[in-house]
Amino acid sequence: MPTRTLVYVVVFLHTGCVASRPPTPLAGGMGNYFANEALDADDSPRECWTPDDEDRLLRQMGYADTVAIGTLRVVTRYTPSVDRAGQLTMAFRPDEILFGSLSDRLDDEGQLQLHTGPDAPGSQPGARYLLFLKQAKGKDLRWASYRVSPRLLDEVRRRYAWLRRHRGGSGG
Repeated sequence: MPTRTLVYVVVFLHTGCVASRPPTPLAGGMGNYFANEALDADDSPRECWTPDDEDRLLRQMGYADTVAIGTLRVVTRYTPSVDRAGQLTMAFRPDEILFGSLSDRLDDEGQLQLHTGPDAPGSQPGARYLLFLKQAKGKDLRWASYRVSPRLLDEVRRRYAWLRRHRGGSGG
């Protein structure tokens, strides 16, 4: 097994065990992995990802409190004044939960409200996304998402299935 792959497996196993415990608030550099933005996996095909891209995905998978697949839509765009940054609110409707739970976070319409800056880089309303959520302060959430591609989705599903199979015997 190549050294880089072994390091990724160890990081994923360690962070996967951490993520299986009750949510812990966002700490230290984790904000870099949950930057309230959407990434389009098709912009850089999976086979062209850099080691940094791989590392970011593995850390998001390991540190996330909840991982879901669903559809995103714009709800509101608010700009308080010309000298202050605006905010974009999007609604995420989950179709499938891969890890964790959203039951206490969904509104009456079964959606999760996500907030970001006014431009929401990469977000395409109506598109399906793979969403990673991490608890920040109080009830605030930080998130990262990828536009769903079959290859990425298959890979993430396989890694979580592997973790579920091995968690029982690993103490995680």
